Amino acid sequence: MTIPDPVDHSSCVPHVVFDLDGTLCPQTLGVALMRLLARRGICAPEPVAHLEAFLADLPLHEPRTPEQDTHIYRLFCESLVGVSVSAVRRTAADVWATSRDGLFPYVRPLIGELKERGYRVALISGSPHEVVEEVASDLEVNTCQGAILEADGSTYTGRSTLLPGLPGGKTRVLRGFMRTCCMQKSVAIGDSTRDLELLSRVGRAVAFEPDTPLQRAALRGSWPVVDRHTCGQTLLTLLPPLHPAGHGP
Repeated sequence: MTIPDPVDHSSCVPHVVFDLDGTLCPQTLGVALMRLLARRGICAPEPVAHLEAFLADLPLHEPRTPEQDTHIYRLFCESLVGVSVSAVRRTAADVWATSRDGLFPYVRPLIGELKERGYRVALISGSPHEVVEEVASDLEVNTCQGAILEADGSTYTGRSTLLPGLPGGKTRVLRGFMRTCCMQKSVAIGDSTRDLELLSRVGRAVAFEPDTPLQRAALRGSWPVVDRHTCGQTLLTLLPPLHPAGHGP
């Protein structure tokens, strides 16, 4: 990903940028994908077993460190060496087919209303782009970005080229969005410390059921703090229609 040319602010549109895992749905879709790949015998089983043990040992209700997230990504990449890209895409579609009903109830009505009001909606996730694309297509959002796992032709190499879940990753993604996105007029919603670099670069930030460090940052920044019951109404209060009724962009 390269840094884009300066944006033309006369034509850019405010975005509402959502974190995915933990904010729109309660589970981590990348982990669900890895588990299903292992159950189907598509990927190497040993890294998945190591991931399960690693996750089980993590302290409850404590944010993961960048080192821990790096280790999780490493295990995922190791499990995919030589695996068919098409097989992972098919499995990602199946993961979302069984997970889509677990979306928080506020999500679909809110996204529909935001688009009706003239906003563009974006998803950023540390989960693999293959499964993030499935969510984005289902929700009909304007743009999305997940982790990019390197492929050489039709199979994965075991390396990665973009990891939004690690420090600096979401900043790189935002640079890619900036061709059409007015950051100063945009809103971002996230639930964890890993979202701080995203939340701190937009005009308005919203903390969704935040972990402790994000809760403290929200207090310092006077950011709204919402939960699955209040998120929809809070955002609609913050974001009036961009154009009068009957006068689109």
